[in-house]
Amino acid sequence: MTQARITRLRNKIQASRSRIMSVSPAYALLLMYVRFVAVSDVKKISTNGRCICFSPDYLDRLYGEELDLLLCHQILHVVTGQIWRPRELKGDDYHFACDIAVSHLLPEGIFTKERYGHLGEIRRSIPGRREDVSGFTPDEIYSRLPYSLYAFGDRVRSAYLPDDDLYWDRKNDLGQNGVLILDTPELAGFLRREKPGGGPGSGTGGGSGSAAGGGGEEIGGSSDGDGARLRRFWRSRAEAALKAAASSAGQYGDDVLLLERAVRPMRQPLVDWKRLLNEFVQESTFDYSFSPPDRRYVETGFFLPDLNEAAFVPREILFMADASGSVDDAELSAAFSEIRGAIEQFGGSLRGKLGFFDADVYPPVGFDSVGDLLRIRPRGGGGTDFRAVFDYIGRRYRNAPPACIVIFTDGDGPYPLERAAMGVPVLWLINNREMTPPWGKTVRLPTRRQNADVL
Repeated sequence: MTQARITRLRNKIQASRSRIMSVSPAYALLLMYVRFVAVSDVKKISTNGRCICFSPDYLDRLYGEELDLLLCHQILHVVTGQIWRPRELKGDDYHFACDIAVSHLLPEGIFTKERYGHLGEIRRSIPGRREDVSGFTPDEIYSRLPYSLYAFGDRVRSAYLPDDDLYWDRKNDLGQNGVLILDTPELAGFLRREKPGGGPGSGTGGGSGSAAGGGGEEIGGSSDGDGARLRRFWRSRAEAALKAAASSAGQYGDDVLLLERAVRPMRQPLVDWKRLLNEFVQESTFDYSFSPPDRRYVETGFFLPDLNEAAFVPREILFMADASGSVDDAELSAAFSEIRGAIEQFGGSLRGKLGFFDADVYPPVGFDSVGDLLRIRPRGGGGTDFRAVFDYIGRRYRNAPPACIVIFTDGDGPYPLERAAMGVPVLWLINNREMTPPWGKTVRLPTRRQNADVL
């Protein structure tokens, strides 16, 4: 490869990182921690968490916005841990599921096209299904795929995938013909510290040269197993990028939230919401009705009313999450996980609003899908006062009260009298065993994976 071509490729990558920095700094910061290597054995672009390896011919063809999308796409494969997939999930089908999941984590408002000239269609849904999969894991998407990509020829299968997973499983081997286009001094230093016996192949600071995988520049190999040290490296860098971008939250808040979803994925919900809400809300919705009449008395000629449970349609649920200083990110993430579980368990029929509070209330935002939910940004950080919640509800919901109120909290704060709930059922989800609200129904929501206790 000529020096002129190396320089052209390097300038194109640097220009892409600069554009990303101007619109989504958290993603751009993460791209500063990976090296770029031109290789001959990959048709498009791939990554192993140390390098982004690409075909120089493919990179040459890409328009600027296509390269921007593809670089963000690659870094998301890394920070989500997708490149460390189990061996039995290797292949195009699982890679396709990963690509669909990643498409919902890309910076919002930037990559809005459905199709790009050289990348093809950006797939954000499962073929043939209308299901909202934003927030789904690759495993959940993979289990719903209606067909295998291996039913198609190589050319059609390639059209489904804008990148390649060839390097996901590689540790040391970057190919004997790899050329380092753009280096990252911090990553190179980290790798040397992890395995100090060898030397880097081609210097630092954006130089070029052989990027073959021998020597001490690469951590891992057979002794590294699933790349635990590299995963820790990326976790720490992702957390640092989140903190750095948080200072610009007013301008880049949506992107920070999306990256948080990638770095801190939601766990599976612990609450059986369908059973809990049906039992909880319907306690006060029994009624007598002549439609239909009580069948036991039809033959007598008397039409008597039957006692029917009103079918609970889970709309008008108001969720309020404690975002005070005593509630950490993991506990807020648990609240999101549980609401997502409620949406999914009701098959998408649940409608509601989610608000946050500390000593004040931050107005609730409506949602009717997992995608809507995951766009809601937490606010708060002060002290806790439950009286503020019910003062707000009394003012805003007096004429149209919700079906029930669900409050996620650690329970530490002053409570109002029960009449402040205006007769609306209140469910407290408490993340400890020390605090018990003085009224309403309490569910203990454990921070570790165990069954939730309903009291």
